[in-house]
Order: sequence, then structure tokens, then C-alpha cells
Amino acid sequence: MDITPVYELRTRLRAAAIAGTNLLSEDFRLKKAMENFAPLSSASPVFAKIYELTGTLLQNGSPRELLDTITLVDSVITTLGTVESAGGLEPLDLSESPAEIVNAPHSALSVVISALTGAKGGNLNAPPEIFRDYRVMPCLKTALGMSAGLADTAVVILKNMGQAILPMLKKDFDPKGKKEMQRRLHIIESIGGKAENAFYLEHLQDSEKELRRLLIYALRLDENNIGLLTELTQTEKGRMRDAAFCALGSMENEQCRICFEECAEKEPAYLLNLMRNITTTWSGRLTAQLINKILDEENITFSQLPKAKLKTKIDSDSISAAMYGKCGAEIEQLYRKFRPEHNMMFLHLHLGNSIVATRDENLRKLAIELNHTSKTKGKYFYAELIARLLGNEDCSEWLETQLKASIHGKNSAELHNDLFTVLRFIRFKDDGYYLSQLHDDWITDNVIEVNAEINQPVKTTITDLLIKYDKSFSDTVLSHWIDPNDKEYCQKLGAYFCQKCVHSDRPEIQLRYIGKCGLKNVPGLALDYCKNHVKNKYYSLGIKDFVLSCPGDNDYRLAEAQSIIDYARLEKTSWFDVDDFETWVKKELR
Repeated sequence: MDITPVYELRTRLRAAAIAGTNLLSEDFRLKKAMENFAPLSSASPVFAKIYELTGTLLQNGSPRELLDTITLVDSVITTLGTVESAGGLEPLDLSESPAEIVNAPHSALSVVISALTGAKGGNLNAPPEIFRDYRVMPCLKTALGMSAGLADTAVVILKNMGQAILPMLKKDFDPKGKKEMQRRLHIIESIGGKAENAFYLEHLQDSEKELRRLLIYALRLDENNIGLLTELTQTEKGRMRDAAFCALGSMENEQCRICFEECAEKEPAYLLNLMRNITTTWSGRLTAQLINKILDEENITFSQLPKAKLKTKIDSDSISAAMYGKCGAEIEQLYRKFRPEHNMMFLHLHLGNSIVATRDENLRKLAIELNHTSKTKGKYFYAELIARLLGNEDCSEWLETQLKASIHGKNSAELHNDLFTVLRFIRFKDDGYYLSQLHDDWITDNVIEVNAEINQPVKTTITDLLIKYDKSFSDTVLSHWIDPNDKEYCQKLGAYFCQKCVHSDRPEIQLRYIGKCGLKNVPGLALDYCKNHVKNKYYSLGIKDFVLSCPGDNDYRLAEAQSIIDYARLEKTSWFDVDDFETWVKKELR
């Protein structure tokens, strides 16, 4: 529909207002504008009204009618809100990214764009498809160079977009760049892996500083780079050399093992410091050899190690850290030599985490053995707990004994901490339960998540134990075990969270877990909370927040609020301003 006649009519009406109504009968331009507008009068009622008012104006020439006509025309033009610009239409170039034209309102897009550009009023809580919009994509890319928190969020969003995002990240890549390029490389490596080896090699030659180190480390993804990496261990220095060795150390290859053994003869302390990041099958024996070699050269025993002043740049903590992710007879022998009085920091943690990393059956048996051997009894509980959770035998009965001991036992505080540390890392993921450990990759400064599947009755016996003994960490732990596909289990956990919620001083936590279980419109939840907090003299503001946070629809919240009003009036509670609460309900919920 051509709306040009609307603008022509407005122009003539404004000219008439300047010239005065006495000349309206002679204004042939206004009459012509009205004739051009006539076809639009049948398009809508408002256009018909404009046409009628203009005819009356030309006939009577009243100032009041002129003002009414101008006002209506201006209102219509404001509603139409058209904008014109010079030039023709050109197709959008979306070839460099998976960008799309998303059918989303400007209000939804603007808050996301504001958040990604660091402007006030931004919010990244948006449907995933909005981040693929062609207006948002460039902002995501730019956000990689901004503050750490915002950049980290952009990294997560971009990684979830998969292969299609790679061309956009590779375009204009600067091998001399800083943080933004490092983050780009991390995403490219995470998504593309070995397939992007040509990209890593292409930019390695011109790369500088930190980005060069990360590009060297990325070469670990393709065994065809072994020759180049071996050469780099001889030509590079400092952290660049570290990266080359760690890249070789991540490969299950005989050439890599030989390269490490040659270095071990000359620089045992240097190489041992690198072993904390290496978990290949051949690394266990080499690590044990390095530790024994250093102790022989220093002429000290294990018992003397923590207090000894070593000539080499290494300490007891570095030695125990090097044992992470290692298994084999030689490593097991070292664990047996250590004693609590040697004060080897974190050794029990490294043993437990190594069981997760390697899934080695012999390490599992070792952890149980050490925690029950007379000289180390109770010192390896953390490792034994992991060993039993990852075993095939039902550990429920043993776990109940530990839960009891954590309440009344001699070392209850230590048991409590170790139970929480391990159990809180059990997660439901897709199709099962996994023990997840976070391990720092000190080359990339990224956190690596290592998962081992649990073959234990998590949903039944173990859940029942945590509910029965109701430890301070039970809520947090159980919230990670929710399986949204198992409605019966969700009902079980939801009922537990409801019971905890109505007695809690911080009910917002349990309310969130209730919603996560999929429970909605739970009858009497708010009323029970209100009854249980009479003695605490909670003010009506706390009850209001609780009602608004209850998972469910508005009708349910209104019913819960009314039940509280009825209860308060019946009991004549002095601590609760029922009139104020009822006024609030009428305003907010009705």
C-alpha cells in the first residue's frame, strides 16, 4: 500500500494552519491532496475518518476541525513509523559464521547486545537461538577481548555452536594477538581438535609470546607433529619448551617416551615438574624413576624429604603432584613408602583423583589397603571413598558406617569434609551418574573435567542414606543427582526438599531445587512455612518473598496466600501484619 498521500495531506494541512482557515475554500492544493487520499479511505476505518474530516474542513473552514484533522493525521503517521534511506537493498553476507536472521523482537536482542558490549541494562539470559542472530554474532566475537567474566561467557556460548562457528573465529586471526586471540584459539581447538592442525602450523611461525606457547601445545592433537615438537624441545626455551614437552607427554607414542627418557638423564628435576600435567600410560614408570633418581642424587630418604633442603628446584609438594594420573607397580611402591609422619601434602588427594583419571583397578585396591594399614589407617579415606564408589561391589553398607562415624566418630570433622568433597562431585549426566574431578591444565590455564562412571545404587540406597542422616551437605549433593527423566525419583527428592524448605531459614535454596525436580503447585507449602516460622517472628516481607518464589502458577500462589490470611486471622497472630499482607496479595496476585 502506497502511503505517500498521507504525507502529502499532512503537508497541506500544516500549510493551511499557517495561512489561516479563511483561505481554505481557495486552497486547490489541499483539495488535490484530498483527491489523492480518496483511494485509501476504503483501506481502514481510521483512513475513512481522515477523509471525512478533511471534506468537512473544506466545507466549513472551522479552526477546531482543522486542529482535529491535523492531530489524527499526525497520530497515524507516528503509528506507521516508516524510515527511508538512500540506496538499494543488498543481501546480507552471513558466509563467515552460522549467523541467522532470527525472528525476535528488538527488545530481546537489545538487552543481549548491551550485555555483550558491556553496556548497562544488558542480560545474557536469552534463548540460544538469539545468539545466532546476525546482529548478535559480531558482538559475541568482540566480547572475547573484553573483561574475563564476559569473555568466559562468550567462550561457552560460542563453543556450543559447534563446527559452523570456526570460519568466523579463524578470519582475521592475529598470531601476535593477546587475550582475544588466545580465547579464539581455545574455542577452535576445543571444537576442531586434530582437524585444525594446518591452522595451528600456519600461525605458529609468526606467533609471539603466550599465543605461541598455546599453539605449540595445540600440536599435541596430531601425532604427525612429533618430529617438530621434538625439535622444539631443543630449540625453544622457558615456557615454550615446557609446552613442547607437555604436548609430547600427552601422546601414547614410543617416540615421545624415548624423548622424555633422554631428557630425564640430564634434567630429572625439570622433567618431574612437568609430569603433574601428564597422564599417559608410560608416564607412571618414568615418574617413579625420576623421583627415585632425585632422592638418590640428594642422598635422602622419603622420611627426610619434607624437611630437606634440596639442591634441585623441587619440593615435596611437587613430587606428590607429579604422581597425579599415574599408575603401575612402581607408583604403587612409592605410595607404600610414604607415611603420614612424612607430611607429604595432598598425597591422599592425588591418589583418589588418579583413580578417577586412570580407572585403574590396582590403584583402587591400593587406596583401600592404605586406609586400613596400621601405619596409615584413616589417612587415605578420601581415596578409599572414591575407590569404593567406582567399584562394582555395592558400597552402601560401608558408606552408612562412614556417615555414622562422621556424626559421632573420633575424626568426625575430617570424615565430614572428605564425604562432602567427594559426594558433591557426583553428577547426573545424560544417561547415568559420574564422579567428576576438575583438574587444572597449567599450560593453558583451563580447567579440565575428568569423569568416571559410577556403578552404585545412587537413586536408591545412597540417596536414602543422605536423606536419613541429613548432613549439612545433603541438599547440595542431592540437587546434583536429579534425573529429570525419572519422575518417581524427582517426586522422592522433591518431597525431601519440600520438608526441608518449610523449616529452613534460607528457603530460596530448597525452592530452587523443588523447581528443578519439576514439582509445581505443591499444596500447603507456603502455609507450612508460615506456621513453622511463627516463633522466629518472620515479618510479612519474608512470607511475601516465599509465596512469590513457590514453583507454580499465579492461581496456586493466590490460593496459598489466601490460606495464610485465613490462618493468621484465625490464630490472631501478633507477629504478622495480615492486613498489609492482604493488601499486597490484592495488588500483586489478583
